[in-house]
Amino acid sequence: MKVLELVAAVRAKHPAALAGLSDPAAARLLRISLGMLREGVDACEEGKVVLQGFGTFNVRKPKADAPAGAAPKRVVRFVAAKAVEPKEGAVKAAKPAKAGKAA
Repeated sequence: MKVLELVAAVRAKHPAALAGLSDPAAARLLRISLGMLREGVDACEEGKVVLQGFGTFNVRKPKADAPAGAAPKRVVRFVAAKAVEPKEGAVKAAKPAKAGKAA
């Protein structure tokens, strides 16, 4: 699935989620989000990267039976979260920051 196809699918199923965003802006947001997810998985040497409601990326080093001189690598396995349909109108606007608190 291409990014613009995903944007169109989200817009068709949950129009309020992308309200006010053009297709190119929504695609850029999606690309940035996926890039941030990739950075999180890349930064993880061993362990888990959990994206709540989406799934878990389990990162581990392979067993030590690699041939001598082989580049070290990691094994990444994705386990999808259970599908949960959002309730109608469940998309909420972000809460404004309280005055006097640093972000």
